[in-house]
Amino acid sequence: MVPSPIFMEDLWVRQIFSAVGHTLLVYDYFLTLKDETRYIWNSPWTVVKALFLINRYGNLLGQTVIRLEEAGLFTNSSQTFCNHFAFFTSCFTILSTESIHILVLIRARAIWGTQKCLTNILIWSYVSYVLVLIGTGTYGVLANHGLPPHCFSFSCTKNDCALAVQFLYIDVTHVCVKEITSSAVNWQPYIYI
Repeated sequence: MVPSPIFMEDLWVRQIFSAVGHTLLVYDYFLTLKDETRYIWNSPWTVVKALFLINRYGNLLGQTVIRLEEAGLFTNSSQTFCNHFAFFTSCFTILSTESIHILVLIRARAIWGTQKCLTNILIWSYVSYVLVLIGTGTYGVLANHGLPPHCFSFSCTKNDCALAVQFLYIDVTHVCVKEITSSAVNWQPYIYI
């Protein structure tokens, strides 16, 4: 099947936005490299320094991999590859977002003081947030594929609960593209595909 002109135009727009976003990320990296070398690399190792460097270079590496796929340079035109890539993209998005949240929590703790009650509130609020994120994300992925209810439990078998996302026109475009439907079960993990 040949992609429609509208589909190809939408793909082109997606690739342009990806290129612009990655260009700005690399530009920002080079703008702040001198300050990073001066203030971060010469400072003693702390949890905050480690989180900053993981966030900075993890995002740069992850976004580069995503950009290569968006450009059609990093794919082998298989549904399996695209399913694995979608999983990587979802995990990367969540981990990069959460590393920033953790830095904000550490900063809030430093500003508000180290009171044990406040620290406990911050920790348990964050743990609750992550559990809700994991639960709703899992539900959204499973519900988006019309899987049976028992796939929400640990009794699911591989054959009847396989996540078989069909990526459109992969043999023509060499880019993993999944149609986002208008249903209410589209959750964060598949919005970024």
